[in-house]
Amino acid sequence: MFVGSTTGAHVYGLSLCMDPTHPMSTRINCSGGDTSQPADKITIMDKHRNTILLKPGRVRYQIALDWQFCAAQAVRNREVSGCLALLEHPAVYTMGARGGRTNLLVNSERLHQFGADVVDVDRGGDITFHGPGQLVAYPIIRLADYGLGPSDYVHLLEQVLIDTVAEFGVLGTTMPGRPGVWVGPNKLAAIGVRVQKGVTRHGVALNVHNDLSWFGSIIPCGLPDGGTTSLSLLLNQTVNLPDVEDCAIRAMARQFGMSFVGPLFSELVDPRGLISEVNIDDTY
Repeated sequence: MFVGSTTGAHVYGLSLCMDPTHPMSTRINCSGGDTSQPADKITIMDKHRNTILLKPGRVRYQIALDWQFCAAQAVRNREVSGCLALLEHPAVYTMGARGGRTNLLVNSERLHQFGADVVDVDRGGDITFHGPGQLVAYPIIRLADYGLGPSDYVHLLEQVLIDTVAEFGVLGTTMPGRPGVWVGPNKLAAIGVRVQKGVTRHGVALNVHNDLSWFGSIIPCGLPDGGTTSLSLLLNQTVNLPDVEDCAIRAMARQFGMSFVGPLFSELVDPRGLISEVNIDDTY
């Protein structure tokens, strides 16, 4: 598991491992140290405005959360331009900054028995669920590089999601005061972010072919009058997650003006170690 501190200018002993039950699982060690990097490497990443793209498969929530802190520190120190992780989580309920325990309809111990974790996090929003078949995207970027404020960023993420599902013939919409993407009264994608010292963490979750019955144990996002849906349910057929990932990458590139390096299909690692490993010319 993740061990260490992200305070100051050092990250010590980052050990990130994926869900061992997943066929793409791997254990990797990202040892930290002095966060300073040679100037030529920083210049390369800034010049090309490349975002490191990671597609590690299914990753335990706490591991991905720890990675976000590590990646945010690297972006904040201008060691990399940005990172985007596209992944799935095993079953987990997360409580945002507004709390959410009151919207948890089943005892957390009971949920553990069903195989779901319950985690308190510092993102915006209330309670939500992540699980297999749901596409989760974590953009780690410096908002000032894009001339964005937090509200602009959320609206742009909504447009990314709308563009993504439009490629499957689904018309997603937004609702004032209710971040995310909706189809009628049902939420198709959730957004919950945290901006700290100008750098983003957390992100979006798009229901693709996940089991929606898990949402029955909560009041999703604290909205008793809102339901949930998925791409597969709307289209009455199974939608493949890799196809949705490709659409999401294109939408991120279009809306944010990003280009990408990667992807590294089976690793979720400290991005500082990737600068010399990726081909800067291999962009998306």
